[in-house]
Amino acid sequence: MKKIRKVCLLLMIASLIFSSCTEEKNNIENNSKDENAIQAISYSNNEFELNDISGEIKSNFIINNNLFILENVDIENKIYKVDLNNFKTEVILSKSMMEDNVLSVCNYGNNILTLSYKLNYSGVQDVSIENENSDMDEFFQNIKPSMSIDEYDINGNLINSNLLDDENIQTVVSTYASNFGQFDAKMYIDKNSYKYIVIEEKIYVYDENFKFKSIINIPEDMSISKFIISNENHISVIFSENTVGQYKLYMGDIDVEKSIIQKQEELNDEEIFNGYGDYKFIKKKNNKIYGVNKDDKIILDLAQNYLNTNIYDFSFIDDKTILIMYLEDEKPTICILNRSENAVKDKEEIVLAVSNVDLEINKIINDFNKANNSYNVVLKEYPVEDYATNLYKDYVSGNIPDMMFINNDIPFQNFCSKNMFEDIYTFIDKDKDLNREDFFEGVLKAFEFKNGSLYSMPTGFGIKTYAVKSKFVNNSSIWTINNLNDIMSSQGSDAQFMVSLDRIQLFKEFIYFNINEYIDFEKGECYFENESFVKLLELFKNYKFDENDDVKYKNAEYIEGYKNDKIIMKRKDIQNLFFMKELEVDFEDEFSLVGVPSVEGEGSSVICPGFEISIFQKSKNKDASWEFIKHFLSEKYQNTKLDTFPIIKNSLFSRIETQNQINVFVDENGKTVEYASKYINGNYFGQLSQNEIDDSLEFISSINNVYREDMKLNKIFEEELLNYFDLGNSAERTAELLQNKISLYVAEIK
Repeated sequence: MKKIRKVCLLLMIASLIFSSCTEEKNNIENNSKDENAIQAISYSNNEFELNDISGEIKSNFIINNNLFILENVDIENKIYKVDLNNFKTEVILSKSMMEDNVLSVCNYGNNILTLSYKLNYSGVQDVSIENENSDMDEFFQNIKPSMSIDEYDINGNLINSNLLDDENIQTVVSTYASNFGQFDAKMYIDKNSYKYIVIEEKIYVYDENFKFKSIINIPEDMSISKFIISNENHISVIFSENTVGQYKLYMGDIDVEKSIIQKQEELNDEEIFNGYGDYKFIKKKNNKIYGVNKDDKIILDLAQNYLNTNIYDFSFIDDKTILIMYLEDEKPTICILNRSENAVKDKEEIVLAVSNVDLEINKIINDFNKANNSYNVVLKEYPVEDYATNLYKDYVSGNIPDMMFINNDIPFQNFCSKNMFEDIYTFIDKDKDLNREDFFEGVLKAFEFKNGSLYSMPTGFGIKTYAVKSKFVNNSSIWTINNLNDIMSSQGSDAQFMVSLDRIQLFKEFIYFNINEYIDFEKGECYFENESFVKLLELFKNYKFDENDDVKYKNAEYIEGYKNDKIIMKRKDIQNLFFMKELEVDFEDEFSLVGVPSVEGEGSSVICPGFEISIFQKSKNKDASWEFIKHFLSEKYQNTKLDTFPIIKNSLFSRIETQNQINVFVDENGKTVEYASKYINGNYFGQLSQNEIDDSLEFISSINNVYREDMKLNKIFEEELLNYFDLGNSAERTAELLQNKISLYVAEIK
């Protein structure tokens, strides 16, 4: 049997979407009419983590206040029954994927209907996949695959089994078994008991008596992700379509009689769930749940009710009770919502502006709203392309949010020069829990504006820099474009100043590292027409970036390039303090952290902010906004946000101590190896000395530039650099065009 399993594991699949089959109920009352209104019906909620479930949840549905969940873990499928009155959880059905692979489950007249792919091994000889003399063709010929729809009661007792023996689906089943193909199938059921089985590019339709009815072909460029059953039993599908390299999401109707899918409407950042009562279907957009009929009506505001917004299923249990499912810290969690007009206490609302809703942001807001008895954060989302324009209009009109996340969609320096933000130092200085000495002060200082004000609060940070061998700069801190040009000329025609990267993206990075040398946002001026900038353009044009070019040293050979002095610069993204040891391995020589070469003087390294938040000067809830920002500065957040350095000193020192702890393993030769860090190339490093830690922190503290991109500047750079690199514009002409276009832009936003 073990030998057979090795073969059969290749036949199994495990990726199915969630589907919820609910019965028609009465209409839910609604006291909110405006889509943009913040106030919506409130609910009391009861959350429960499904700790027994550790594998993949493939589908779920509700019967009589019981939640049924199909889980796939290892080579076993289990169906759980969760009593929604007391959250008692039990396994009512367990099947081995080797013999009876339950692919999908649905509610069927208050019983459980399963779609199963079965393998019958009777008569199969002992064939080993490792045995070259084994007759694998004979092995597969003797396996008898089949597909059936089985009916169980709510306790997991089999009522009847219905073999799908029509020629169409049996051909598909046999083909997958004999070709080692991955087998994926999903089953849905409508209110007339029609079954819809989706297998790759086809939908097989069976009637209420399990008899084959028709096949609906799915177009090649279409991928179905979900079935939707409306309140009137109309069957729709959510599908993605690849159009000119772009995936768009649509909702389409199934016509069973004509055996076609009709495109209906494009979905824009919306999630659709089954219909209910008078609602054709349920829609989630941003943080709100809508009932859709002639008009969209808000049923539930997730943020207001302190709920995780990363939901993957939504169902009505009855008129006043809702079930949602989501992941909480990567654990499947269910929440029962009981409608209660007084469930949410009166709280002071603070509005946070964003240009896109990030799952991590949603979770942080959810955690804050649950924990805080005085304030409630709600999101106001602006279109990405008009984020800056609409924010400024709202600011001028007085309809401004209280705070905003800073990103590349706004000209942050320009907003600062207009005095649009509060100085964060004023909140720190009067705070009872924090003072300036609690922060990694050198980093915080880099975020100060020219007048010494702190107009944004970084919640964490990383470092970007570039290193060269010390001999190239004679241990000097001076690192200019002319220096780099001279080194490249001295090392021969096969020298590269970096390992192959995207040319335009790297050029933009060189500009943004030294943005203040090229643009003065406060004065509305820029400085691109100079000899050094022209030389930088020429250097980038002469350097071969593309992997199709004849570049001697690519990523796999970069160590040899550094050793032979043929690769001059090494880019380094720093998120831990072992970066010095890593660079020693790369260069095998003394190195200097010089950053990006400047027009004149020292090179530039930059600080890259994690989440960064500003409070608007016109906010009516400034103190409340500061309380929200402090949530990011808490010990819990600072100690668990591992993709950036903490901004709070104690958390930073705790992180360093944790990263510097000794780990032990036994290698393939039986030798015990102690190490504190493992480099990506396989090198192991011991603990850092205190001097090494101090040197690294001193370097970080010395950086006084913050890396910020500007979306509109990026478009200008990309257009003119493409004309220069690919269409033959001269370096001088490119510098002139950049000067003209960027001068207009910075004057416009001044």
